Amino acid sequence: MTLIDKNDSFSIPLNISDIISICREYHKLGWQLQYQIESLLEVGVEQSIKDGHVKANSLPFIKDFLQRIVGNVYFGDASQQAEECIYLLEEYHQQDISPLN
Repeated sequence: MTLIDKNDSFSIPLNISDIISICREYHKLGWQLQYQIESLLEVGVEQSIKDGHVKANSLPFIKDFLQRIVGNVYFGDASQQAEECIYLLEEYHQQDISPLN
């Protein structure tokens, strides 16, 4: 996993088409997956999983959406937050204490 250089993310202007594109992708997920992503961001990966707010069968879709954010340096800090969330999901999933196994 490659960390994003903050200097790169702030030196490129944000394009409205990038915002529209990610909004479409988010909309395609549907409200159940949107809720799971919101939970991850609001209460954290570990707590969301422990509380049962994140479902194992949703992880591929969640990671794919977050990867789309990571892949676009135009999103600045959001790219780094998405990357960290993916990392934490994978770390937690690898632990035997995870109910996602």
